Amino acid sequence: MEFEEIIPENFRKKVEEEERQKEMDDLYLPPRSRKTLQQINQSDSDGK
Repeated sequence: MEFEEIIPENFRKKVEEEERQKEMDDLYLPPRSRKTLQQINQSDSDGK
Protein backbone atom coordinates (compact mmCIF):
# COMPACT_ATOMS: atom_id res chain seq x y z
CA MET A 1 0.00 0.00 0.00
CA GLU A 2 1.35 3.39 -0.97
CA PHE A 3 1.62 6.37 1.36
CA GLU A 4 -0.55 8.38 -1.05
CA GLU A 5 -3.36 5.83 -0.75
CA ILE A 6 -3.44 6.01 3.05
CA ILE A 7 -3.38 9.78 3.45
CA PRO A 8 -5.39 12.05 1.12
CA GLU A 9 -3.27 14.40 -0.97
CA ASN A 10 -5.06 17.56 0.18
CA PHE A 11 -4.44 16.61 3.83
CA ARG A 12 -0.73 15.97 3.16
CA LYS A 13 -0.40 19.33 1.41
CA LYS A 14 -2.05 21.07 4.36
CA VAL A 15 0.35 19.42 6.82
CA GLU A 16 3.37 20.25 4.64
CA GLU A 17 2.23 23.88 4.44
CA GLU A 18 1.83 24.06 8.24
CA GLU A 19 5.32 22.62 8.78
CA ARG A 20 6.80 25.08 6.30
CA GLN A 21 5.02 27.92 8.14
CA LYS A 22 6.42 26.70 11.49
CA GLU A 23 9.94 26.69 10.06
CA MET A 24 9.48 30.26 8.79
CA ASP A 25 8.14 31.34 12.20
CA ASP A 26 11.20 29.80 13.88
CA LEU A 27 13.50 31.74 11.57
CA TYR A 28 11.88 35.04 12.49
CA LEU A 29 11.63 34.46 16.24
CA PRO A 30 14.00 36.67 18.20
CA PRO A 31 16.68 34.58 19.98
CA ARG A 32 15.38 35.71 23.38
CA SER A 33 11.97 34.10 22.76
CA ARG A 34 13.56 30.82 21.72
CA LYS A 35 15.74 30.70 24.82
CA THR A 36 12.70 31.37 27.02
CA LEU A 37 10.83 28.44 25.46
CA GLN A 38 13.81 26.15 26.09
CA GLN A 39 14.00 27.25 29.73
CA ILE A 40 10.27 26.57 30.18
CA ASN A 41 10.65 23.09 28.69
CA GLN A 42 13.65 22.33 30.92
CA SER A 43 11.82 23.42 34.07
CA ASP A 44 8.85 21.24 33.08
CA SER A 45 11.05 18.16 32.71
CA ASP A 46 12.88 18.92 35.97
CA GLY A 47 9.58 18.98 37.87
CA LYS A 48 8.60 15.47 36.76
